[in-house]
Amino acid sequence: MKLMEKVLIAHGGAGVSQRCRVKKTIPSGRVHLKIGAACDKIPLSERRLKQRGEFMADRIWPAVLLLLTLQFCHFQSPLEEANETAKAVAACTDKFDRLQVELNTRIQNTPSGRYRDKVIAALRRVQDDKKTELETLLRRHEKSARSDELDLLRSKVLIEIGRIADAEQIIDRLNLAQANLVLEAKLQKVFIHLFRGNNAAALALFREIEPQLKKDGQFYNACLAFAYVGPEAQAREEYSRKFLASRDLPASLQPSRAGVYANLAALARDARQSEKARDYLEKALALNSDPAVQAELQDEIRRCTLIGMPAPLLRAETWFNSPPLALAGLRGRVVLIDFWAPWCASCRALLPTLLDEWSRYKSQGLQIISYTKLYGYTSAETQKKKKASATEEITLIREYLDKNKISWPAAISAEGLGFDAYAIGAVPTLILIDRRGHVAYVSTGVGAARQLGAQIRSLLTEK
Repeated sequence: MKLMEKVLIAHGGAGVSQRCRVKKTIPSGRVHLKIGAACDKIPLSERRLKQRGEFMADRIWPAVLLLLTLQFCHFQSPLEEANETAKAVAACTDKFDRLQVELNTRIQNTPSGRYRDKVIAALRRVQDDKKTELETLLRRHEKSARSDELDLLRSKVLIEIGRIADAEQIIDRLNLAQANLVLEAKLQKVFIHLFRGNNAAALALFREIEPQLKKDGQFYNACLAFAYVGPEAQAREEYSRKFLASRDLPASLQPSRAGVYANLAALARDARQSEKARDYLEKALALNSDPAVQAELQDEIRRCTLIGMPAPLLRAETWFNSPPLALAGLRGRVVLIDFWAPWCASCRALLPTLLDEWSRYKSQGLQIISYTKLYGYTSAETQKKKKASATEEITLIREYLDKNKISWPAAISAEGLGFDAYAIGAVPTLILIDRRGHVAYVSTGVGAARQLGAQIRSLLTEK
């Protein structure tokens, strides 16, 4: 029995039954009865027709209204659906963020070993599960009626799971009228620019909307991004400070505070503000319990103490492209020491920058020295060995230098004495020494390429 028939019987059952009996017992001419949307052919007298119509009308209209109510109680407006979906997305994000914070804390408090590797693997699974659950939420609502609120939420989730082109397509087709939705769309556009490396465009748009933004997780994620990839050092320092100054930083972002302090230390070091750099590094060290990171930060503090001091001796047993060099004999020149290893992919990524700077500035007083040590194993671009003798390792280094047309002096230390003297814990690390023989600049990682040219030019102009 159809829903309408059930409702009619429930609210006018006696009338319906009576109508059926009347149909059988009253032989009259056929007349048309019209009551609301119903039309029936019942043989009745004109007097009884009127009575019957009034009786049924009193019962059918409440039934129709009840049916409509039943239908609409299961209907959600696009705004209601967007709000419910937003709650589901927030619950999903919060759940996985809590798990990530817990696992990150365990990683920091666990020394290297099999258990630490298992925790790292668990963290990766959590990140994958979060992506899967968000994709499921998207699929659940992909056939829902379009609304600006729901489309903006979709774009936010798409950015979260890395589907940037799909998110941008949604945002570009929106024709927003509400001010708060325009603001949200622009913020999503900021993250799209960041994902695509358009950092200057991202920062310009963020500065436009920043005064009107709510200070929530999205806001601080943007600050964190600009702390590291702002197009200028001033912007990176500005947003590092804004991130650290927050009193309501989400729990999922709290572990990033140590890294932001280290980032401020790098900015201070690049500006040759060694005291300030050490202060930031001490704060980063106090916030981090990972033994490996602590050791790296302590090495960084030691390197900061070198800035402004006479450069330590650089000792090595094997030299290519030059007889053994003494730093004291290079005073009057700007010296760049490149601490590297042939198996280091980041070192190879930095090499084109070094070749370019050498070609540009060697005639103006730049001297590069590549410095490495024997590791007992090697991994070059064309040959990999788990173990290697000293002779094999030196031969492979020689081949690497020849292949990449490295013509500046290169030194190899069996014990890595220079690594100890300069507190080198990771490669590549670059040390710049000014014309007076004092350490002027220290930077670790391939990101050093960004500042290297400016630092060399600045030192070459000094007398």
